[in-house]
Amino acid sequence: MSISTTLLQRLVDRRALVFIEPLRYSVALRHVLALPEAANDMDPEHCVNVRRSDMAPLRAWVDGFIGGRYVSVGTRRSRRADLKILEPRVDSIWELGKQQKPGTRLFGRFARKDVFVVTSIRTSQQLYEQSSQDATAERYPIWDEQIALCKAEWQRLFGDQSPVTGGDMHDYLTKYNLADNFQLNLD
Repeated sequence: MSISTTLLQRLVDRRALVFIEPLRYSVALRHVLALPEAANDMDPEHCVNVRRSDMAPLRAWVDGFIGGRYVSVGTRRSRRADLKILEPRVDSIWELGKQQKPGTRLFGRFARKDVFVVTSIRTSQQLYEQSSQDATAERYPIWDEQIALCKAEWQRLFGDQSPVTGGDMHDYLTKYNLADNFQLNLD
């Protein structure tokens, strides 16, 4: 299942989503749309919740993603993956961001193949500071919070329409590499 381009355009027209224009590439192989607050934070000139010094490298990386640069895919705990599926995998919620320090992560879902919808942005510092507050937790609570936020925003935007789901990365992306022998396995 995927979201129609008509609905995506309607949401952009109503300013419920912002189309992220590539800064460097004239041809886009992929597309990134974001909630307005996340879109502001993706703009190094206007970011409020993320420091410019954290956002600028990620924004350059997002341009590469939009332009069709290869993406390394893996699980949330992979240290080499730039696109990570969060648990439970059946929810098809992803964390996207170049593995660098300081790191900034985009959370969201795929509306169509090669169309990623960003529901929130967090720096590594925000993620790990909040997670370390509950060091006894079996899971990292901040990721659970991002999963819940993503589901709520998706429901608000798309109602009962599902994001892309599939047992193969070709359902989500073109041009990718699998990190750490990653297998999608949504069962």
